[in-house]
Amino acid sequence: WYEVGLHCQPVTVECPFNVVGLTFSPAPTVVLGHNDNIGWGVTNVGWDTQDLYMLEINPDDPLQYRWNGEWRDMTVREEEIRFGDSEETVTIQVRETHLGPIITDNDVDDDGNVSGFNNDEAMALHWTSYETGTIVSSLFALNQASNWDEFRDALRMWDAPSQNFVYADVEGNIGYQTPGRIPVRAAGHTGMLPVDGTTDENEWLGYLPFDYLPSVLNPDRNYIATANQALVPMDYYDQLAQELGDQFGEDANYVFGYRWAQGYRAERIVEMLQASDSHDFDTYQAIHGDNKLIFAEEIAPYVADVTFEDDTLTEARDWMLNWDYQMHMNSPQAALFAQFYVALADDLYNDQLGDVANANNRQMWATTLLMADPENVWWDDINTPETETRDDIIQRAFG
Repeated sequence: WYEVGLHCQPVTVECPFNVVGLTFSPAPTVVLGHNDNIGWGVTNVGWDTQDLYMLEINPDDPLQYRWNGEWRDMTVREEEIRFGDSEETVTIQVRETHLGPIITDNDVDDDGNVSGFNNDEAMALHWTSYETGTIVSSLFALNQASNWDEFRDALRMWDAPSQNFVYADVEGNIGYQTPGRIPVRAAGHTGMLPVDGTTDENEWLGYLPFDYLPSVLNPDRNYIATANQALVPMDYYDQLAQELGDQFGEDANYVFGYRWAQGYRAERIVEMLQASDSHDFDTYQAIHGDNKLIFAEEIAPYVADVTFEDDTLTEARDWMLNWDYQMHMNSPQAALFAQFYVALADDLYNDQLGDVANANNRQMWATTLLMADPENVWWDDINTPETETRDDIIQRAFG
């Protein structure tokens, strides 16, 4: 990101910009920031806007794929791959279907040789960002917007990538809008796994209309918090099915996605916002720099109840939990907890998940749920003859 300002002197119809904020290459305007009337910011929303389709390639023609019982032609384009500052390049052929490019072609072996077409395991990627878009028009309109309605009109043209937009203006209004192309999938198509790409059975039915996307202006709670968490309750999708059933079918899949941040940061933001009736620069700076790990606070009572035979471990555990749960770089308790959690995640998950397991925020959420179920099968180490429980694994991890 780069901090920039676009200032027309004077501001005219022909040169309408007086805006500052942040941008990145190759965006031609400010991406997030403020002008004389409104300000806006973004976080990633996490909508599922990609699908993988398993294709059947014509054995007699590698540039055709089966679609609804017939062979359909692909298009082919060449791409030149450059390697940093090196003059060496590799040219590959990319096969395109109406579902998107085939992404399983052009594997590279250990010697750097490109394999070419992969007809046995051909898979196409359908992604909203591959489609012709209007995001540049959206950016220009966004930079010039002067009120909520103009802000939303600008975001109607924001097709990809989807984002959480927060809004404030000089009149004291606050708002939230998420824009973007969100696919409506056929019944039974969750978007979670690759699907059959030989028929239109799993083809997208269309996109959710903009006015059905989550939006709010001046909510009663007087604040808006977004940190990549889930946007809506599950019954929101039932409402979409009822209201859009005539267009897409009531049994269509209207779910935005399944992979959200687990809500720890959003929870902490809300907690700090609610701690005061008013906020200023200093309190917002404190919120922005806060490092509290709610997960540590949630599992602390379970760790505190574990009995160790070694008094040294008991003292170390008690010292670790005498802590404000802030993950500051100079906090020794934070360092010990981080080491403990990595060991806990390894002991809890690796016997069943192997290398797939890692101590991420989703496993934090799963661990929190498992803490309340001390004899859950996940606690048992399948590599030992004994049946381990929660406290056994906590003891092992902390030891």
